[in-house]
Amino acid sequence: KEKNNKIDLMHTSLLSLVKDRIYKLIFPVTRLLVLLNVSSNYITITGLFLTIIGSLFLVFEGFYLAMIFWLVGGLCDLIDGQLAHYTGNDTLFGALLDSITDRFSDLAVFTGACFLFIIHGDRIGAIYIWFPLALITLITAGVSFGGSYVSAMANGLGYHCNMGLLQRPERFVMMIIACLFGLYGIATAIIIIFFLATYTFFQRLIFCYKNMQ
Repeated sequence: KEKNNKIDLMHTSLLSLVKDRIYKLIFPVTRLLVLLNVSSNYITITGLFLTIIGSLFLVFEGFYLAMIFWLVGGLCDLIDGQLAHYTGNDTLFGALLDSITDRFSDLAVFTGACFLFIIHGDRIGAIYIWFPLALITLITAGVSFGGSYVSAMANGLGYHCNMGLLQRPERFVMMIIACLFGLYGIATAIIIIFFLATYTFFQRLIFCYKNMQ
C-alpha cells in the first residue's frame, strides 16, 4: 500500500491538492442551484457555450473578456458534477455528456488560440512568425486529446489512469491566467502546455504499457 501511495503521489495532478478547497468555495452556489432544482446537464451545456464565447473573444484579442467567460465556464464544469451528486442525478449519460463537452471546450480554446495567432500575424505582416505557433497549437490540441483518449480507454478497460502532470483543469487554468498577459501570455502558455501535455501523454501511455502486459 505504501508503494502504491507513493506512485499516486508522483502521478498526481498539479491542482488535485487544492481541489477540495475549490469545491468548498463553490458549494454555496451548488446548494442554491439544488434549491432552484436546476439540472446538472443544463450547467454542463452552459459551461460549454460560455467557453466557446470566451474563445471567440480571444480570436479578436479580447483577452479579459475571454478570461471572464472561460473562468465562469470552468466553474460550471466543477459545479455540474457536484450538483449531480447532491441531487442524485449523477447518471451515466450525465458523465458522458460532461466528457463530450470537455472535449469540445478544449477544442474551442485551442481553435481560438490558433486563429488568434494567424489573424495577428497576418495583420502585422509577420505570418511567418505566428503561423508556426498556430501549428504548434494544433499539435498541442492533438497531444492533449490523445492523453484524454488514453485515459478514457484505460478506464474503460478497468485501469485507473486519471493521472499525469498536466491534466485538463491545469491546462484550462493556465490559459485563463495567460489572458492577463495578452497575446504573448497566450503564446507562452501554449508552448508550456505543449511540452507538459506531451509529457503527460507519454506518462499515461507508459503507465498503461506497464500495467496491461
